[in-house]
Amino acid sequence: ADRHLLHGVVAKWAKDKPEAPAILSSDGSHAVKWRDFDRVTTALAKELLRLGFAKGDFLVTLLPLSVDHVLLEYSCFKIGVIVAPLDLRLPGAEVIRALEILRPRGFAGLGVNAPFDFRELWRAVQANCEWIQHLIAVDSDEAIPGTRSFASIAEPAWRALTDANPETAAESAALAGIASAVTEDDAALVIFTTGSTGSPKPALLSHRNITVQNMCICGAFFGGDRGSRTLVNLPPSHVGGQTELLMSTFFGGGTAVLLEVFDAGRSLRAVTQHRVEILGQIPAMFNLEWMLKDYDRHDLSSLKFAAYGGHAVSRPFVDRLAAMTPVIGTGLGLTEAAGFCTYIQASADGREAILTGLGQDMPVYPCSIRQPMRADGSAGDELTSGEIGHVCFRGPQTFLGYVNDPAATARAISRDGFLYTGDLGYKDAGGLHLTGRDKWVIKSLGYQ
Repeated sequence: ADRHLLHGVVAKWAKDKPEAPAILSSDGSHAVKWRDFDRVTTALAKELLRLGFAKGDFLVTLLPLSVDHVLLEYSCFKIGVIVAPLDLRLPGAEVIRALEILRPRGFAGLGVNAPFDFRELWRAVQANCEWIQHLIAVDSDEAIPGTRSFASIAEPAWRALTDANPETAAESAALAGIASAVTEDDAALVIFTTGSTGSPKPALLSHRNITVQNMCICGAFFGGDRGSRTLVNLPPSHVGGQTELLMSTFFGGGTAVLLEVFDAGRSLRAVTQHRVEILGQIPAMFNLEWMLKDYDRHDLSSLKFAAYGGHAVSRPFVDRLAAMTPVIGTGLGLTEAAGFCTYIQASADGREAILTGLGQDMPVYPCSIRQPMRADGSAGDELTSGEIGHVCFRGPQTFLGYVNDPAATARAISRDGFLYTGDLGYKDAGGLHLTGRDKWVIKSLGYQ
């Protein structure tokens, strides 16, 4: 019960093992203990409240996966503010489009910090989105006119760690009252997805959607609550980086090693330096690492499990992955289901199984193969084992819907609660097998 809320996960581990590391930057410059994770995000949440943020507001971010970004996200979760991380590679017009859809109270983004220079984007945001109340520039080497610095918000929070004047009873009571109003069914995160039509849509995920997925992935891949050390080098705008790797690591009381922007060499060095145990990437990232001339010089002996996702792979790929770590895994991951919803893993000797399908669903989030959705919006009949049809799921991982797009939501979720994934496939004793897509899509920017 203490982990139904994303910030409840932090509170649990801050109480159970306060001195253990929760977050490490891959370069070793930052380390955050569970105790400080909870205290800093509480202090940051108070600063956001002072700025006028309230439950149900959106905060859009255009940031790498930094320690500050994670702390900002979890401070939002505590007070019911919904975080919407965008891909750093988005063209300016797409950023503006996302802002117009979500109408956030705040926008936090990079300024000028090599190799990034977002001054032109900031000018466009200020010209086109005058209704955004708080423009927050993060890690900028130059002042961005019309913005406030993230440091001006964060510094009071960090000072709270050593402040000799503790918060008043009134301040504590005010925050507690606001935090208590946040429930597991409230929205927490928006991830833009291409969905089943090819146009980016904002999928709205609740605390419960995410924490149920965290529970399942920890049980299937992460070894439960043993506190694994995970490299998180996927972007924060992707469920692979956010819900699957980062938040599942936290759920199990582990340590997230953050690499702000993917780099093959830096990823391998992080595994070596921090004795990383879990690695999850898309196939292209593994291939870039294996292509490095000095790949064999890296000590990867700490790795216990590696997962891939995004698309089908070849036998040589699986063979190479099995040589990298003792256990490998994959499954079907969906933005609209907060991440993985089927699972398969195997040792090197049994890796043939990885090539046969996408594994089994979890009892808490069952998969069924069904006929097309009926005209009245109810789910089609369930098909028998081996029959090809629409891959559907029903249960607590199904997202809340697409923000401000009830028509698209109705096409994705039936009236009786079945999520139509857009995939075609069948189930048998070996689990789920995909055969194609209901609609062809173009996956923009290379992420599934």
